[in-house]
Amino acid sequence: MTNLDTALARFSPVQAEPAGDAEHLARIATLQARMLADAIAAVWLDASSSLTYYTGLTLGLSERIHGALIPAQGPLTYVTPAFEEPKLRAFMRLPGEVTVWEEDEDPFALIADRVPGPIAIDPATPYRFTAGLMAAGARVVPAEPLIATQRRVKSPAE
Repeated sequence: MTNLDTALARFSPVQAEPAGDAEHLARIATLQARMLADAIAAVWLDASSSLTYYTGLTLGLSERIHGALIPAQGPLTYVTPAFEEPKLRAFMRLPGEVTVWEEDEDPFALIADRVPGPIAIDPATPYRFTAGLMAAGARVVPAEPLIATQRRVKSPAE
């Protein structure tokens, strides 16, 4: 065996409990406080690890936009294509409004119309979705400074 094989053979699987709802709600509260301090109206979380980090929801990346909109104040809003709504509701862990869009509707306008100020975009959001939001009149800013700063500091649960 090579040194690498020997080293890898010593590893064992790590078991950890997933973050609970209280942990997710605390993460959202911290994010919202930062949004208020930075004058950001909302953060868009696409189907990414950040969506899971904040809401416990795991969605697969799609050619259609779906994820969660976290406002600076108030409850979160899930945005999904209408045909995905039953699946979304089955996997939701945190309460929130569910806003659906039909194939003949512009989901980017639906999101832009809900947010009266800058929307910080999850860095994992595909550019075509960011471009769609900008075309719908949304003022977008990067969410990476908000998200990365928070995710670097681990809670006791993590």
